[in-house]
Amino acid sequence: MDKISLIINTEKGRLEGESKLLIDSIRTFGGRFKNVPIYSYQPRKAFPISKSTIRFFEQYEVNYIDVPINQKFPDYPLANKIYACAHAEQHLNSELLVFMDSDSVVWQEPTVFYNLGDTDVAMTPVFRKIGLAVKENDRQYQYWQRLSAILNFPLDHHVHTVVDYQKVLAYYNSGLIVAKRNVELFQQAQANFERLVKTDKAFFLQRFLEQSNLTATILSMDLNLLQLGEAYNYPLRHHNNIQNPIYQLDSLDDVITGHYTVLFKKARWRNPLTNELTKGAKGEWFKQKVQEYSLLPPRYKRVLQMTKNYFNIKKNAL
Repeated sequence: MDKISLIINTEKGRLEGESKLLIDSIRTFGGRFKNVPIYSYQPRKAFPISKSTIRFFEQYEVNYIDVPINQKFPDYPLANKIYACAHAEQHLNSELLVFMDSDSVVWQEPTVFYNLGDTDVAMTPVFRKIGLAVKENDRQYQYWQRLSAILNFPLDHHVHTVVDYQKVLAYYNSGLIVAKRNVELFQQAQANFERLVKTDKAFFLQRFLEQSNLTATILSMDLNLLQLGEAYNYPLRHHNNIQNPIYQLDSLDDVITGHYTVLFKKARWRNPLTNELTKGAKGEWFKQKVQEYSLLPPRYKRVLQMTKNYFNIKKNAL
């Protein structure tokens, strides 16, 4: 029996390149995690991955699970995570299940995965105080009150957000979830998700129900949660702006698992690969793989070429 299995979701389009980069990083830098069994789910039939991605999975020994498990909410892609994790929990035999968003990268062995002790689940808080990351006097607090009334959990747990260091109602980022399989967290999260949507679909399907529901489920089950510290699920886009002292790193060489989220979507015309992200050998590796797996939109490729041409002209002028 494998001690740990990794779950990811891969569907046609952007997730294919992101999954390749994540898998490559694990097989390159993962240490003991390097040989972890990886299960890539395609939860919806309408988004088949390419033959080249299937060949990549074969090359990197990734188990490709083409099962239409998200049939109830195919128009809500965030439900893919819920159904994939619940399916893995039911059908795999690993002691520990790790889910990672595809827009993640592993740069060191995640040693905490192998030393959880009495912990049932491990996650990091949400990155910033926006959306459903609220205080008691915020307008969206009513959202959590309705969740609490239906799923029966207390509203007296708090966390500090990773980037802007705000104290908010307990709310955890679902980009990295580490859970013991025998506590059946994911199956309960699936049941709760379907219950909430049935109760009031229009109200609860706003924003990130898969994420808020997961936090609510953990609290309602009274699980022993470990708040992962610095270097796990690290918000790469905010590397120079993190105010929470628990998550401040001096160098990207200290990152264990990074989460780049909308780094390439929100950079506009600014080249996102010429700052701290590309310093050092791992930064150079990241820059190379981002281009290799086509994660940059066409306009960023033009920026990269313009940057390259500029430095070539400057070099030749010396």
